[in-house]
Amino acid sequence: SRKPRHLAAPHAFVYLDEIAAFFPKTLSRFESLAAFHRRIAEISAVADYIASGDRPIVFGMGIRGPKVDRRRPIPAGTRFECPWADPLDL
Repeated sequence: SRKPRHLAAPHAFVYLDEIAAFFPKTLSRFESLAAFHRRIAEISAVADYIASGDRPIVFGMGIRGPKVDRRRPIPAGTRFECPWADPLDL
């Protein structure tokens, strides 16, 4: 059975938010996806999440190290705890 759309929306937001963080020009080329990202951001629970400051600064590890979201300020002393390597100072 398929999940209701409203339960899948936060997962879609996280994926599209990562695309927006690292490839903003690419996302803007696909207006329907960019509009979908904006609509999801307006859902009250997602908007509360965005406003909370709990969004990740690091989206995971890339081939060149942590994938840091440069749209957000990185507080001094922030460390990325990687499960398979020593912690990294951002």
